[in-house]
Amino acid sequence: MTRRWMGILALCAGGCTETPVGGGGSPDLVMAAKVDMAKPLVEMDMASTDLAQPDSGCGIDPCGQDMAKTVDIATPPDLTVVLDFTLPPDLIVIPPDLIPPPDLVPQPSCFDQIKNQDESDVDCGGKICGGCVAGKICGLDSDCGVKSCIGGKCTVPDCKDAVKNQDEVDVDCGGMSCPKCGDGKKCAGNGDCASANCLNNLCAMPTCIDKIKNGSEADVDCGGTCPDCAVGKACINNSDCATKTCINNVCVSPGCNDGIKNQDETDVDCGGATCGVCAVGKSCGKGSDCQSLLCVGGKCAMATCNDGLKNQAEPDIDCGGPCPPCALGKVCLGANDCGSFLCVNNQCHDFVNFIPRCKDGIKDGDETEMDCGGTCAPCDVASACGKATDCDSLVCKFNMCAASTCMDGVKGGLESDIDCGGPKCSPCADGLLCRLTTDCKSGLCLAGKCVAKECNDGKKNGDETDVDCGGSCAKCAVGNNCNSPKDCVSVNCANNVCAPSSCVDGLKSGTETDIDCGGSCPKCNIGKGCLSLNDCVTKFCGNGLCLRYMPSCKGTKNAFPKSVDGIYTLDPENSGSNQPFSAVCDMTRDGGGWTYGIKAWYCDDAHGRSSNVGNIADALTRKGNSYKLADDYIRAVIGPKQHFDVLFDQNGFNSAYSTGNFEHVILRNFTGSFKYNGPMPESSTMTTMQSYRAADNALAWTGRLSCGYNAGWNGDGCSHGQNYLAGINCVGVASGPNPAGGNGCIINMGKQSDGGWNHFFMGHMNSDTYLYICNGAQHTSSYDLNHRYWFR
Repeated sequence: MTRRWMGILALCAGGCTETPVGGGGSPDLVMAAKVDMAKPLVEMDMASTDLAQPDSGCGIDPCGQDMAKTVDIATPPDLTVVLDFTLPPDLIVIPPDLIPPPDLVPQPSCFDQIKNQDESDVDCGGKICGGCVAGKICGLDSDCGVKSCIGGKCTVPDCKDAVKNQDEVDVDCGGMSCPKCGDGKKCAGNGDCASANCLNNLCAMPTCIDKIKNGSEADVDCGGTCPDCAVGKACINNSDCATKTCINNVCVSPGCNDGIKNQDETDVDCGGATCGVCAVGKSCGKGSDCQSLLCVGGKCAMATCNDGLKNQAEPDIDCGGPCPPCALGKVCLGANDCGSFLCVNNQCHDFVNFIPRCKDGIKDGDETEMDCGGTCAPCDVASACGKATDCDSLVCKFNMCAASTCMDGVKGGLESDIDCGGPKCSPCADGLLCRLTTDCKSGLCLAGKCVAKECNDGKKNGDETDVDCGGSCAKCAVGNNCNSPKDCVSVNCANNVCAPSSCVDGLKSGTETDIDCGGSCPKCNIGKGCLSLNDCVTKFCGNGLCLRYMPSCKGTKNAFPKSVDGIYTLDPENSGSNQPFSAVCDMTRDGGGWTYGIKAWYCDDAHGRSSNVGNIADALTRKGNSYKLADDYIRAVIGPKQHFDVLFDQNGFNSAYSTGNFEHVILRNFTGSFKYNGPMPESSTMTTMQSYRAADNALAWTGRLSCGYNAGWNGDGCSHGQNYLAGINCVGVASGPNPAGGNGCIINMGKQSDGGWNHFFMGHMNSDTYLYICNGAQHTSSYDLNHRYWFR
């Protein structure tokens, strides 16, 4: 590109005036130049300059000099042309006709699109015009509308421009717009500092004593790296609090329901001395931390019936409640907690030898309500009754004790006789009952009766049998005359004389437990009343009566704790239709008291029968003749509630699967009327199966088997055609840590096999009978082996 510079230079040494080229040209073409004559007019590289003569100009000045020239300077872009037209003001020549009127000369403004006046950029900046927008040239912040001049250009301020602008209190920090300042930066207040601590107008490092919530603090000068916060202070987590308990971001006192493991708790809200006990699976330090009282490996373990602790709902250690019944003397809460089914004053008692008491906390004897009625104290109103004397009010209506009145025709309340006596009713007439003299119209109460003055007059009169006694008067003492036993205090009128009581007077008196027997008198016969074994000829006392024989092996063991294994005569019914019978009693295992009921093996003749089979000698042999007690006998031994345990063992063993007899198994808590002429249904109560090692009675396995008829098993191969399942049959482990048979038992019982079997059958199946728990498969066929079933 070529630039052309056109100039009309008028130089008149003698002060001449010349008209520029094209005289009379437009004013905007007139150039007034001030030329510094001390310098060349044009400084250029003449080698690249094209000089042309003007075709018109000032002409030849009088001095003979050609002063007007038209200079056409074509300059390449890289050449610089410097024109210095600086002339003294008095040398500037402007033709008068070219000077515009004053009102036509443009004046400088902030809208003329020219950088003039004191503007820093076109039409902006300086003191006159408005501030420049971003990107325009500036010299001062005041030149800019954004009030920020950085590097000579207006720049929008921000918090990263390394300039203290906006409302910053220090470079790029503080104020309302920028981040808070770090330590050592200037500040106007705490809000300018990241530490929230402005000290002497400088941001200071946070401390735990600056009374400001800063740094890692959760509240003022506490929490985080500072000391723990007190109750009521703000917190972020538990570690911020002195109580180690932060709830809803506030430090609170620890509690047992705050959902936090604190205080001396062993797990969240449980354990320790402060909170309640922990559930199974929670952390613990000792047994008392656990609801089960059993802490194993730092965790609360599930209570069992052989953990040696009184837990669960056990009334005594490992017995009662959900566990097996308790032995005599153990603590109980009800009859079902005791093997004897007798719980008196929270202690298991021997039912045979127990003497009913009127304050034993149970309804027994002839009581109509617990501890009242019958021979005990009368009962309160609304209690059950059978007769008037069962009630304190002496009013028994519709078998319920009712309140008495003085006109109800009944001796009730505090009345001494029917509708008379006592504090509310009128005094009684002579001959009626009384307690106090005020109960009688006569004012005289002798021997419990209102008497006329004649009974106390020192004379034998009226219906007296002796002086002032007998008849309607008081009973007579020994030696006085009498007409009947009721006239005598001794209730013994012999030859019309009141005689002392004796063991042959036909009366129940003194220490006698029945008429003329028991106590200090001779022992009573069967069926007579008794209080202890010593009152009976047979030495058997049960339920207040002398018995022929004890009803069961269990009853015998309870009555005679030192009883040993052997053959005993039993009479469960005592005067019932069944006669006494001999039975084998196991008085040793599991507390003793087991009655041997059935001997079974493949195709034995006892299978499926309800009657007696064989005799006591057959019970003691292996296989040989069949043996079984009649179902009626077994039910009588079990008792009327039909709630019992069954012990299963074997005589001999199957050498193909085992090396000996290693265990016995007890099915506990079975309830159902026993029968053996077909399968029994499932127990109506939850049962427990336990396997014990014969050598030391160690518990090998415990769990739950489904005991009852199972239609999935069949195939009686015996020729007698009886039902293939009989009695109690169990199959299927429902709980417990180990399978019920074969591999996996806790204690080695000998050779173990058939790990899948987990049942026993009292009947026949697959041409065999079975007892599979931990002993290994014990088939009875082809081996000198039978299974035995004991009841208690």
